[in-house]
Amino acid sequence: MPVFARATSPAGPYKNGPFRLGTAIAFGGVPVLPGDVIIGDSDGVVVIPREQAAAVADAAEAVFADETNRRQAIVAARS
Repeated sequence: MPVFARATSPAGPYKNGPFRLGTAIAFGGVPVLPGDVIIGDSDGVVVIPREQAAAVADAAEAVFADETNRRQAIVAARS
């Protein structure tokens, strides 16, 4: 699994200091809530709100199936 980062850090910002788990943050000006889905690749990063994740996954699968069918039709037309 690839890991994407802008820079490296040998340690976090606090060694034994403040820490909060399960709180909202802003990442690049985009709000990220606990449970949100974050997906990144070489093209960028997207934050999908938890309540929309299933619908987004269904839509992505439909687009993938459509693109697969189109590729197969193009290959078949060349034969």
